[in-house]
Formats: sequence, C-alpha cells, structure tokens
Amino acid sequence: MSMIESWDMPLARNFLYLSDCRMALFMVVLLWKEFKLLSFDPDFAGSLGFPTGILDVVLTTLMVIAIVVGLQTVGVVLMSAMLVAPAAAARLRPR
Repeated sequence: MSMIESWDMPLARNFLYLSDCRMALFMVVLLWKEFKLLSFDPDFAGSLGFPTGILDVVLTTLMVIAIVVGLQTVGVVLMSAMLVAPAAAARLRPR
C-alpha cells in the first residue's frame, strides 16, 4: 500500500484545499496594505477613500476559507488554539 492510498483525504480534495490556500494567499499579498490599514484604523481608511465595507467582507471571507481548510486538515483543537492564542498573547502584553 502506497502512502497516497493510506491518506484519509482523497488526493483530489488535497488539491482543492491547496488551490483555496493559494487563492487566499494571493489575495492577502495583493491587498496587504489595505488589510493592515483596515485592521488598525478603519475610520482613517474610509477617509482615504478605501471601500472599507468591501475590504471587510473580503478579509472575513479569507479568514473563513483559512478556518475551513484548517479544520479539514489539522482538526478542531489545533485550529481553536491557532485562533485563540494570538488574542490571548496580545492581551497579556504589557502596555
């Protein structure tokens, strides 16, 4: 039995997840400055003329894609930790 046959997920599903990840990464690289500005100061982004509503929807959609792909590949426990740990670490950071 080869290694590919012993995987839990079919090979076609792996390629689908890989293409989703590539698309999400491309969008993040393409809109990095806009996402950074929107995350830190949405009012300033709006005053500069950026479409904050559309960018917010795109950012949320990319986060959902990352969560869905992550849940299918690494599981619920690791994805929960990956979502909670950065917020918990930022909360512990002294001011």
